[in-house]
Amino acid sequence: MDFSPRSIAVFGASADAQKVGHAVLHNLLTEGYAGAVYPVNPKGGVILEKNVAKTVSAIPGDIDLAVIATPAPTVPAIVEECGKKGVRMIVVISAGFSETGTPEGKEAERKLQTLSEQYRIDLIGPNCLGIIRPHVKMNASFAKGLPRAGNVALLSQSGAILVGMLDAALPLHLGFSLVVSLGNKTSVDECDVLETAADDADTKVIGLYLESVKRPWRFRELSARIASK
Repeated sequence: MDFSPRSIAVFGASADAQKVGHAVLHNLLTEGYAGAVYPVNPKGGVILEKNVAKTVSAIPGDIDLAVIATPAPTVPAIVEECGKKGVRMIVVISAGFSETGTPEGKEAERKLQTLSEQYRIDLIGPNCLGIIRPHVKMNASFAKGLPRAGNVALLSQSGAILVGMLDAALPLHLGFSLVVSLGNKTSVDECDVLETAADDADTKVIGLYLESVKRPWRFRELSARIASK
């Protein structure tokens, strides 16, 4: 997985400062990220001085990362549209999937898993906070403020715990190489991110907050190998 994308599309971009899609777009545009940022909303228009594409297919060139913050029923169609566009990494911030415990939520999440496999997409989430890469000043999340750059990779299954950790790190002057909110782990799980973090030159320490381990044997093997170096 590439956590230093050169272009990012934000689905659910909104002019309403109370909306998650606005927060993600604002973070990407105001905290120093140098890549291309494309707001996407069927209504079009202009948000934060950026022209809004009505669909991802209307965006010229490649998209390295898509961040989706739209109502759950709309997400599978957006993921499929991104797959056809050739997007290989997606963060689904939207909630309303298996964590609801409803048949509809579980079925919607199964659709996301099928689509991620069909189009070979690294899908993070759903029901997550987003991802942050301080060294490239990328805050593709709705957390406020860009953490200090450092050498700690932080992976968390809980968005609330993640925000608490980031807040606690400020007075300690603790910096991060990578911050990933795993959410429901439909496609990408802790093992996938562990492998990426272990090969990252900026990462010297990996911290995890997990409520479950999706592939225990793989996790144990990876942990032993990574800890040895």
